Amino acid sequence: MMRGKLHRNVATLTTPPSVSRLDIEPLTREEARRVLLLSREQRNGARWAVALGSGLRQGEVLGLGWDDVDLADGVLRVRWQLQRLAYEHGCARRGQPPTCGQKPLRCPHRQGGVVYSRPKSRAGSRDVVLPAPVAEELRIHRKLQLEERLVAGTAWEEGPRGGLVFCQPNGRPIDPRRDYADWLAMLKAAGVSRHRVHDARHSTATFLLEAGVDVKVVAEILGHSQSWFTRDTYQHVSQRLQTQAAERMATTLWGAN
Repeated sequence: MMRGKLHRNVATLTTPPSVSRLDIEPLTREEARRVLLLSREQRNGARWAVALGSGLRQGEVLGLGWDDVDLADGVLRVRWQLQRLAYEHGCARRGQPPTCGQKPLRCPHRQGGVVYSRPKSRAGSRDVVLPAPVAEELRIHRKLQLEERLVAGTAWEEGPRGGLVFCQPNGRPIDPRRDYADWLAMLKAAGVSRHRVHDARHSTATFLLEAGVDVKVVAEILGHSQSWFTRDTYQHVSQRLQTQAAERMATTLWGAN
């Protein structure tokens, strides 16, 4: 239309899809504490301390290398993430059908599977300051992993960026599906109802907002590009905080209990 090629914008005739609100189901503080207590007895247990204490996405935690961790200053540098992508043929030119005659999983030039990728937005690449207990959990985890490495010997596969922080007993990356199964097993053992892995991240945001941390700071920790998205996503927390504020105002001006 700007170039004068069309005289009518047909997009205005469509009905745009409605945006459904995310279903937020964070853990309670007591549930989170039970998970953290039990995780100390599990292999890679510090993985859940990082999730609940720092709000990193699943792929961000699994993609961490030791070069991304500054234990002296207690800072994580989120620069990569580990993802599982659907397998696709790699034997065909663009726009042409595959030539191997196999399914994508068996294609000799297949693409996909567990891969490393950069965060999708500039805000996703960020530095996250660790709570002191999380940094201590990572120090303990580092020592245990070094012992595992000695046991593995030549079977150990060195991961990227100084080796993966959380990995299999042979140093290889953890499949996100295996990670999810471990999460469910952890919840069951801790007596906590079923939650998604992403709900650990929602729990972090909820705890921070309830503690009075400014929404802009919470957005930076989570890697959100805009603080309005954080505010809108966690509106249930905002409503509780407004209720508390109203109660305090009632006490201040009217002496109500």
